[in-house]
Amino acid sequence: KKIIKYIYYFILIFFKRKKNLLKIRTDIIFICSIGPLSQKDTIPIVNSFSNKIIIVDKPERIFKGYKEIYKNSQIINIRDHFNTLDYFLSLLKTIKFISKLYIFSSEKKYFTDIIRTSANFYLRLNIYNNLLNNINSKKVFIDRGDGHGINYFISKFKDKDKDNKVFSYGVNGLALGNDLISAHYLYSNLDYLFCYGELDKQFIDILFKKNKFKKLKSPNKIIPVGSVRNFP
Repeated sequence: KKIIKYIYYFILIFFKRKKNLLKIRTDIIFICSIGPLSQKDTIPIVNSFSNKIIIVDKPERIFKGYKEIYKNSQIINIRDHFNTLDYFLSLLKTIKFISKLYIFSSEKKYFTDIIRTSANFYLRLNIYNNLLNNINSKKVFIDRGDGHGINYFISKFKDKDKDNKVFSYGVNGLALGNDLISAHYLYSNLDYLFCYGELDKQFIDILFKKNKFKKLKSPNKIIPVGSVRNFP
């Protein structure tokens, strides 16, 4: 059954048509990694902008959920822009990266996971570069930076123009919520992080100062705003 499944996916990839990106000017780009069923807190923020682009990276069945929630909005699914060449280049880059890792690292325990993660990351780089070249905006909002290549997109977006700003909202709380362990990764390199309360702000400040991450920088401004759940 697994062999049949892989053959089916290979056929889909080989004959899949790649959607073209058009030049777009928009007030803000929303990158949604949280599933449509958990978008309750993000919906009021997204809907407050009329001129916007929403970017997701989900299978078709989940992508349909976003279209039901954000009707009459332009939504781009990263996976609609993969083609055979993208998969091939991703494979070559992954092999090159893994070969170096295998030589210089003695850690082999999670080798399969490393291959899968690397392939998914390289697969998306070209798409994110195309998005940056074709979508003109000064603002990006992310619900959290936990998708393949999202932090790469943020880094390149900020390098593109010093006036570009990146926003995020830790709606579920950072200090006492599910983001406690990985908050330094999910909310790094932001210009503005809106959080639930003052405790979240203190937690983020202490986390980044204590660990002194080289690549993961603390948000420039952390602003407690409460939760959208507290408002009608």
